[in-house]
This record gives sequence, structure tokens and C-alpha cells, in this order.
Amino acid sequence: MSFFRFAVLVGLGIAMMPSDKAQQQALYQKASAAVDWTVTFCDRNRATCTRAGEAWEVFKAKAEFAGGLAYDAAITYVTSKGPGFASGQNGAAAAPHPVSGRDTLNADDLVPAWRGQTADAAGL
Repeated sequence: MSFFRFAVLVGLGIAMMPSDKAQQQALYQKASAAVDWTVTFCDRNRATCTRAGEAWEVFKAKAEFAGGLAYDAAITYVTSKGPGFASGQNGAAAAPHPVSGRDTLNADDLVPAWRGQTADAAGL
């Protein structure tokens, strides 16, 4: 559904574009001016960008600390539960894999039930 919405929005955006060459040129100039104004924001407002950079560094440090804290807590929790916890054994030792040749499946277990009738059974 999100792809359909995206396609509709792109289609509406294209439909709203001007078809007159003079209007296209004016829109192009306005878009270029907006990009230039956005890109040169820090040249015009050096103090704001400096404060924003400092705030970003503090935010990154806090995010790194929070991620490390969460990782350490998860690793401590998993390792305290025992070796089988990660595999769903809830603290019990993991069951050994069965030795080949000692399968418990019979021939009926190996036939998939979803295939339906064979050609012989259907009378074809």
C-alpha cells in the first residue's frame, strides 16, 4: 500500500509541474535559490551551527552510552541464564543433535500433505 501512495504522490507532483517554458525557468531559478540558501546556512549563521554541532556531539555521546548500556545488560542477562538460554532451552543444557541413521521419521512423514492427489489417483 505504501508503494501505491508513493506512486500517487509522485504522479501528482509531476502533474503539478508547469508546462510553459517561462514558468519552468522561473521554477528552476526559485528551486536553485532555495538550495543555495539552504546549503549556505552555516556561512550566514556560524554561531547557530557551532551550537548545533556541540549539541549533536553531546547527543551522539549519550546515544553511544545508552546503546552500550543496553548491550551490556542484554549480554549479562543472557549469560546469567546458562548456555542453553539463547537457543530457547531456558537454562537447560542444549539437547544433542540426533545421530544420523537414528531418525524417527517414517515414509508417511516424508510425504507432503499439500501436494494433493497424484495423476494415478485422480484417474488421469
